Amino acid sequence: MSGVNHTFSDLEPNGHIGHGSKIERYWKSTHSSGALWRRRVQAFDEVAGMSYFPMLYNFEPFSLEADSPTDEWMTSQFASFVRDEFQGSGNVANPNFELKISSRLLIDETTFLAQFLAEGEDFDFESLPSGADSDPQEMASLIYDILCIPSIGSPKNKKNVEKAEFVSSLSGAINRRERLLFVLPGFPFKDQNRFRVPFSAAYPDLSEILFLIRLHRVTQAIYHVHPFGADVVVLSDGSLYSEIFGVPDDMASEYFRRIISYRDRLNLQGTISILSLKDLIDRCSEDGKGAWHIADEIRRRLPELIRKDSELENTFETLIRGMKWNMNSRTMLESVDSQTAWDIVRGSLADVAPAAKNAWSEFDHAAREAALQYASMNLMLRRTKLIERFFPSCIRGTVHPKPGQFALSSPSTAFSWNGVAWSSVWPATISSVEVKPFTLLSTSEEVMSVVFTDSELPCCYIPVINNKSL
Repeated sequence: MSGVNHTFSDLEPNGHIGHGSKIERYWKSTHSSGALWRRRVQAFDEVAGMSYFPMLYNFEPFSLEADSPTDEWMTSQFASFVRDEFQGSGNVANPNFELKISSRLLIDETTFLAQFLAEGEDFDFESLPSGADSDPQEMASLIYDILCIPSIGSPKNKKNVEKAEFVSSLSGAINRRERLLFVLPGFPFKDQNRFRVPFSAAYPDLSEILFLIRLHRVTQAIYHVHPFGADVVVLSDGSLYSEIFGVPDDMASEYFRRIISYRDRLNLQGTISILSLKDLIDRCSEDGKGAWHIADEIRRRLPELIRKDSELENTFETLIRGMKWNMNSRTMLESVDSQTAWDIVRGSLADVAPAAKNAWSEFDHAAREAALQYASMNLMLRRTKLIERFFPSCIRGTVHPKPGQFALSSPSTAFSWNGVAWSSVWPATISSVEVKPFTLLSTSEEVMSVVFTDSELPCCYIPVINNKSL
C-alpha cells in the first residue's frame, strides 16, 4: 500500500528493526484509516535459498461517511449499551474500612517479573485437545470450547456467542492458515474511585501484569488447536475517556507507557499488541467530519430523546450511577471523609448531610455530563463499527461479558484496572493473585504493601502474620 513507511517491510516487520509488536510497528508506519489484513503468502529467501511463508501486512483504505443515526436506533442502542456495561456493577466496597498498612516490602522488579512469568503459569496446556489434524470446522469448534473454559475465557461465552455462527465465520481463516486476531478495549488507567484504588491513575500494579499474562495464555491455548497461532490487540481507551472520568490526560498517557513497558519486559510483544482507541477515531475524523462528528451529533440529540421517554430516563439514571462509581472521586471528593464520599457517590441528595449537598450537586452534575459523553462515544463506535472496520477479520473480545463478544480471562471480583492486586500467600502463581477493591482488604487485620524497588510502582498487598510477611 502506498504511504507505508519503507523502514518497515509489509512482510512480517522484523523484531530487530525497533521496539513493539509487529502489528504496532506496521500500525505506526501509516496514519491513514484502513482495514488491517494479514495474509499468509509464499516468498523466497535468495540468501538462504529456500521458500518460506510469512504474513503479508496490508492496509486497505476506507472512508467513513457521517451517517446520522435515527431516533429509533439511538433509543434501542442506548438501552442495550447501558444494560451490557452497567448491570450490577459497583456494589462491593466498605466506606468505613480500617486497614493497617504495617510496612513496605521492596522487591526487585526484573527478578520478580522473570520468575512470575516463568513459574507462575499453573494451567495444564497438555490437557487441551490438539487440532493439528482436524478439519477447519472442527478446529473452530475446539477453539470455541477453549474460549469457554473459565481459566482461559468465560463460561458466559456459551450464552453470548452462538457456536455455529462462530465456527462458520472462523473456518475460512483457519483454512487459509492465518493467525487469528482477538481485539478488545482495555487498559484505560488505574481506577480513581477512592474506594477501589489508593494510588495514582498512572500506576499499574500486579493486577495489570496478571491480565497481560492471562491474555498471553489465551494465545497459547489457541496454539494447541490452531498451529498458526493467534494475536491479541488491546485498544487502550484511557486517552479517550480520561477527561470524561476526571483523570488528567498525562496520567493516562503515563499508564499507557508503563503497560507497554511491562508487556515488553515480560517479552509478550510476540502475541500482545497495545494500540490507542482514540487513534482509531482520529484516523477517521478529518476536517471535523467522520467519527467525531457522529459522536458530537449523538451527544447533541441524546438529552432530548431521554426527556421524551420515561423508560429511557430510568436507563440514563442507571448510567449516571455507573459514572459516579467510575469517576475520579479520589480527587473530586478528597476534601470529605469516607462516609460522606460514600453518600455522595452512592446516594441521593436526601442521603447526604446539609453541609455536603453542594458537593453532591457538583459531583452529580459532572456525572451527568460524563454519562452523555461516555454514551455518545460508545454509540458512535456501535454505529460506525469502527473496531470491526479497522480489524475486519478479528474476533471481538471484552472484559464485560456481553452478546456477540468473548470475555477473555476476567478476574471474578474486579477488572485489573478497577482494583489492587492481593495475595493471601506469596504471589508465585497466577491463581494465587486476586484483584480486589482496596477497601475489601480490610478483612485482614494487617497487610504489607509490596513495591518494586527500581520503579517505586506498587506490586501487590499481602497479609502480615505475627509481624512477619508471608
